Amino acid sequence: MIVPVNEPASSAILILVLLCSGWCCHGDSLDKPNIVILLADDMGFGDLQSYGNPLSSTPHIDALERNGLKFTQFYSAAPMCSPSRAGLLTGRYPGRAGIWTNGDNENATGVFTQVMTDGLPHQEVTIAEMLAKQGYMSALIGKWHLGIGRDREFLPLHHGFDEFFGIPVSHMDCPCNKCFFPLDDCDRETCIEYHAPCQLMLGDEIIEQPVNLINLAERQARAARSLIQKYSCTRTPFLLMYSFFHPHVPHFAGKPYRNSTLGGDYTDSLAELDWQVGEVMDELEKSGAIDNTLVIFTSDNG
Repeated sequence: MIVPVNEPASSAILILVLLCSGWCCHGDSLDKPNIVILLADDMGFGDLQSYGNPLSSTPHIDALERNGLKFTQFYSAAPMCSPSRAGLLTGRYPGRAGIWTNGDNENATGVFTQVMTDGLPHQEVTIAEMLAKQGYMSALIGKWHLGIGRDREFLPLHHGFDEFFGIPVSHMDCPCNKCFFPLDDCDRETCIEYHAPCQLMLGDEIIEQPVNLINLAERQARAARSLIQKYSCTRTPFLLMYSFFHPHVPHFAGKPYRNSTLGGDYTDSLAELDWQVGEVMDELEKSGAIDNTLVIFTSDNG
């Protein structure tokens, strides 16, 4: 069992854990549990229906709460994306890896961007690297945000993950930060000429640039289903880290979720996040992996 290191509070976030019945050993069975980490981006605890928000639609996340454990006091390692993710993946203070929150320190890394050439140092041991020694396969879907490097040496495949499908930085680095909804909502005056179009990557290779954010959630959900099927069929213990871009600004959602909630763009994006959670849980059920899987839902910071 992986136990997170207790660290001082910097921003409170929610964590929901589903402990399935097969996670504990039965009789002589010593099957290693699969681990699924569902990581929201900048979601606050008060955003969910289960916490009393009347504007949101989050039935799948609320179902995790009903069937699992709800932690009402949980702390992130940092209030910014890159350092908090470094803390989550390594169990160590982000500052020990040279990744910390911007403040008065002009040399602080803060968050990694397209133009930076550094990343999470290779001497830092990630969860994926630890689990590989126990026979696990690991996959990361979605947002990485822990560096790219001059030769892509800081991407997930170089930090213990066997598969990666996603964007290596924040979608805030895309040049037009109001062009993610249908084009009739696009304000091209917000485009930043020196920003490179966001790249969608499969492993270390760019497969689409700029990425189509309107159908990204659907494609990520399909990828998650495929990986769960593959690992389940081969009876390989796996770590799946599904790192959402929702509901970080600028908000976006596919057509099925556009104008679908009472709270506007923010809760529309949260509804699409919730749908992806439902897709993962449905595939765990269909693949027969649900009874031996530890599912954790949390946010990098809120």
